[in-house]
Amino acid sequence: MSRPTAYTQIWSIASRPLGDPLSYSGRSRSDCDARHTRADVMLLHFSHRLESGHSVRSFVAPLDALMRNGAVGVDQRHRLIQKMHMHHDSFSIADLSCACNALRKASRAVTRFYDEVMEDTGLSLAQFAVLWNIARREPIPLMDLAHLLVMDRTTLYRALKPLEREGWVTLEDGQGRAKTVRLTDKGHHAVKNSTDAWQAAQRQLVEKFGLERWAATEAALQDLVTISQEAMQ
Repeated sequence: MSRPTAYTQIWSIASRPLGDPLSYSGRSRSDCDARHTRADVMLLHFSHRLESGHSVRSFVAPLDALMRNGAVGVDQRHRLIQKMHMHHDSFSIADLSCACNALRKASRAVTRFYDEVMEDTGLSLAQFAVLWNIARREPIPLMDLAHLLVMDRTTLYRALKPLEREGWVTLEDGQGRAKTVRLTDKGHHAVKNSTDAWQAAQRQLVEKFGLERWAATEAALQDLVTISQEAMQ
């Protein structure tokens, strides 16, 4: 008989009622104090596997699957991974997933969520972000806007074209050969009409994620932007 996979073992812990005896690494659920949560049981199971040479990374996909199925909450997943790193004596780059891929996956998921909440406004999150940043600094030189949005000029022009076509922005001559962009009255109305929905998405996501965690994450993301830009110079 083949050895159960990490997913099968973890799922068996997460999906059973807490009162059921459950065998893992030679112990049973009844060995744990009654105050222990399902997450505690999983952590103990993870710890045994880490001691056997498994990496923290090997648990991320099973945990994500459990979270999608509702067996593990977002906060539980975060705490479990943190605790696993604490229990793991050391880890290397090989233990971690691709930083770029992880960020892209998070960006796609968050963007879909915001777009769904903002669906009735007529603006996507990407369009709202460009219009909102223009509104805060208009008229703004395209070079400054590109830097602010971390876009190259070609990508920025492609993003502005549909906004100009909708009559939300207008391009103007700036100093020298520079171009500036500002919102039209229609553009201001589009931003105003979408702000409540954006704030609702922002509030729902950040409150669930945690205000302090988001503040730390935002700072870390800015560090990543700076590090990446400096590495290309």
